[in-house]
Amino acid sequence: MNDDSIHNPTTATQPSLFRSGGIPIETIAADPCVVLIEGGDHLGFLLADSCTEGVMEHQYLLEDVVWARCTAKQGFWERLVGSHPLRHRATDTATIYRHDSGLYVAEDPSTKRLFPHPNVEPYLIIFLSQDQYQDLRTQAEYERANDFMYLMKWELTRIPGFLDNGESLMLPYSYRVGGVIPGAELAQM
Repeated sequence: MNDDSIHNPTTATQPSLFRSGGIPIETIAADPCVVLIEGGDHLGFLLADSCTEGVMEHQYLLEDVVWARCTAKQGFWERLVGSHPLRHRATDTATIYRHDSGLYVAEDPSTKRLFPHPNVEPYLIIFLSQDQYQDLRTQAEYERANDFMYLMKWELTRIPGFLDNGESLMLPYSYRVGGVIPGAELAQM
């Protein structure tokens, strides 16, 4: 099967919005959500208690945020020795928007620092039930990588372009290439 969405960026200008289970939606909900902000060797997620539209076009404000980051490979040996760490950091808010460079970024407004791995395409936002959100947040806060990634794989593999090959989560190409904004300061764990 040839899925061009895995290799060719779209011309989308706003995030891809989904309900849990891979159900596409047209408008944001003020519900808890998870935003995939990083692909490649590491996977980065912003878990937020709510998501609302910002004042700029295609700007989204996330409240009560946990930034979770783990290694992408989840194979047998990694599970056996527990070498796929999950780290997390809480922040009050995060903003996602299109930067002047044309890349899509997630920013910590309190520090004006960008989260790593700006994207060439708008971010993916998955709206969750309160129970799903609490479960993911608990796994992130206790840094339980296996449980966290199990839940994230379940959500992401229901969305076109995301695949689980048994050892790692395969992301669409645009999530793996990312971008760099010269001079931008990056948030640290």
